[in-house]
Amino acid sequence: MKIIPIKQTEVDPDILSRAVEFLRNEDAIIHPTETVYGIAGQYNSEKLLQKINSAKSRQADQPFSIMVDSIDQMLDLSGQGSDWLRQILTSLFPNPLTVLIPRRKKIGISYWDRFPLIGFRCPDHLWSRALIQQVGVPLITTSANHHGERPARSISEIPAELISEVALILEGGTTRYQLPSTIIIIDLIKSEVEIVRSGAMPGNVIQDLIKKSG
Repeated sequence: MKIIPIKQTEVDPDILSRAVEFLRNEDAIIHPTETVYGIAGQYNSEKLLQKINSAKSRQADQPFSIMVDSIDQMLDLSGQGSDWLRQILTSLFPNPLTVLIPRRKKIGISYWDRFPLIGFRCPDHLWSRALIQQVGVPLITTSANHHGERPARSISEIPAELISEVALILEGGTTRYQLPSTIIIIDLIKSEVEIVRSGAMPGNVIQDLIKKSG
């Protein structure tokens, strides 16, 4: 495992290439986001998903979120095609937010196909978006902590057991918000949005963006 310092506001192409090489090899890396430090890996690697789940001491019925670079990727993976949903998602992202969307089709990977809802992140963070773009597939994202413990705002707060499970750490100092993402759920039947966990994005900001979306 190697630790490489980065500037969160400036992507170094050589460092990015090294991180992408690990991710394409189905390894996990730890990196900063705008919220807290996260563990990233390819969303479609069953082996990697189980490894990270075990390292974090998570229960099998607690899914990760999928980090994407576009609204199209959210709609494609969830199988949703509603114009209303696209409008809402476009108004909300990129931001320090996780959205739970009902899954309408099989993703084709047993890990995901047991969950009726899929959580998506489209982060407001240069490095996070660059990783997704260069790997070429969405990445799973989960906070770099043991389940139930406080998320890490810097690498000094990441448990040693998790550090030992990843191939690379991108060390970018303290994260911008120092809080986990706000989580919302979208009810497509009632056309409503509900906040299920408060976090880095205030609820009034979410509601204002939704109202402005039309």
